[in-house]
Amino acid sequence: MRVKVTLTSFSFWFTTVLMSLWFLFLLGETMQDPGGWGAVAYIAMWAVPLGVLIGLALRRPAVARPLLLGLSVLPVLFSLWGVVDTTGWRDFQDGVGPIGAVLAMVLGTALAFLGRHDEQTLTAGVAMLVVTLVPALPLLAGAVGPAVSTLAAGLPIMIGGVLYVIAGVRMRSHRAEPTGEGNKTLEGTTRS
Repeated sequence: MRVKVTLTSFSFWFTTVLMSLWFLFLLGETMQDPGGWGAVAYIAMWAVPLGVLIGLALRRPAVARPLLLGLSVLPVLFSLWGVVDTTGWRDFQDGVGPIGAVLAMVLGTALAFLGRHDEQTLTAGVAMLVVTLVPALPLLAGAVGPAVSTLAAGLPIMIGGVLYVIAGVRMRSHRAEPTGEGNKTLEGTTRS
C-alpha cells in the first residue's frame, strides 16, 4: 500500500508541476501572439475550463469522472481529423494554435487531480494515457508539426498516467489478497 501512495503522490506532483510550467509557457506565448484582449480571450478559453474541471475533480469526483471521461473523446476526435484530413488539420492548427496540445494539457491536468482519489486512480491513469497517446496518431499519417507539439506537451501527463495505472493495479491486487484471517479479504468479504 505504501508503494501505491508513493506512486500516486509522485505521479500527481510530477504531472502538475511540469504542466504548470507548460501552462506558464502557453500563457507567455499567447500574450506575445496575438497579445492584447485577444490573448485574454484565448487564455480564458483554456484557463476557465481548467479551473472548473480541477475544482470538480477535487470536490466532486463522482461528477468529474464521467465528465472528464466524456471530454477525453475530444482529443481523440481531433486527432482522427488529423488522420483523415492531414492538410486541413495542419492548416487549422497553424491558424489558431496548438488546440490538440491545449486539449491534452487541460484534460490531463484535471485527470491528474481526479487520480488523487483512491477509487479513481486507475481510471484517471488510463484516461491520461488515452488523452496523450491517441492524439499522436496523426504522426503516423505524416502530420508531424502539430502532433509533435501535442506529444511533447502531453509527455508529463503520459508519464503520470503510467504511474497512476501501476498504482491503481497494485491497489486492486492488494485489495484482492487475503488478510491472513481465514478467508476474508481486505474489504471484509468472504472469498469463495
